[in-house]
Amino acid sequence: MGSRTEAAKKGSYAFKSFSQVDSLVRQIGSGIQHLDLAPQVDSYLDRPLRFVGVYGKNSEAWIMSDMAANFFGITTVAIYDTLGAESMAHILGQT
Repeated sequence: MGSRTEAAKKGSYAFKSFSQVDSLVRQIGSGIQHLDLAPQVDSYLDRPLRFVGVYGKNSEAWIMSDMAANFFGITTVAIYDTLGAESMAHILGQT
């Protein structure tokens, strides 16, 4: 996984290895679990339903948050500022 090292559109990339990404994903997921940020809200076919809302621009952090949620059986709900206040309030209430 890689991203630019500078905020500008031109610049070199810095890459993380598979093992580095795996470690970070597990840490993020463990934090979500430990802090109970995605409690079970219901169940379907005897499987817990848990959701976490992720707000932010496309980035390494967003991707790793999504991967962590998937790793721990949590559904990611993307939150975009273009949805409007009513939609945002509904999504935040659900997640």
